[in-house]
Amino acid sequence: MNDGSTTRFVFNLDSTPEIDVTGNFRIDGSGTMELDVTGGITMTEGGDAQSSTVLRPTGHYGQPALMMQDRIEYLRASGSADNVSESSGANDDVWFLPISGHHNPDEDDDLEHHLFAPTNGRLLAVIMSSNNPLHKQSTNEWISKCQLLSTSSTGSNAFGGSVDNFDTRVTGVDADGNSTGVNEITGIPPVNGTWTKVVYNFAESGKFALTAGNTYAIVWRLTNFASGQTSKSHSLNITYVIAWDETTSSTSFGGWTGY
Repeated sequence: MNDGSTTRFVFNLDSTPEIDVTGNFRIDGSGTMELDVTGGITMTEGGDAQSSTVLRPTGHYGQPALMMQDRIEYLRASGSADNVSESSGANDDVWFLPISGHHNPDEDDDLEHHLFAPTNGRLLAVIMSSNNPLHKQSTNEWISKCQLLSTSSTGSNAFGGSVDNFDTRVTGVDADGNSTGVNEITGIPPVNGTWTKVVYNFAESGKFALTAGNTYAIVWRLTNFASGQTSKSHSLNITYVIAWDETTSSTSFGGWTGY
């Protein structure tokens, strides 16, 4: 122990040091408490090893985060059937998805397709089902993709009125945390053969961070159709999976809402 102008406690022992506490134990600090471990933090209740819980902070693409169950929110939306045309590119026949409530996907940039971020967070995934195939790897191949857009503007036409005009794309980073280039996520069926339900896994494809105060929209398109078809009716049921940072907001679930 070196108790000078700065108080330090240094353990340098042959065996693992232990602090056994019989009563209440409190550490009161005015700054950040830092635990630097490589194997995780084990929480044990009453000395029972079977009830221990190991916490390991996880990081996706250079963005560290401690994932906890009540720090993830699921926003749900659905829409009636719409005829969707085949898209030939990221700006062609792209539909803005509703963020909450029973609104319809639309090529217009309306408030019902916006998410306002009250706190920092991350888009983890979009889960979608439809009355018609969203993905099918076969001779007649169906493929759908999602993209996250961001702007500091608010109100209708915040993205320029259409995804074709003046939109800002949120670009993910590759696994090395440096290279850019990921801007669309391809929907993959959660179970092989379940073509009408797909998961767009943003968390495993890029950082896709959400910044408090910004406006976000998620757009969707169909990139392949069965032979001879140019449009298809889709009635979408959507779940957005969002993780948020509790340190930037005191509201329940971070206050995430659609318009």
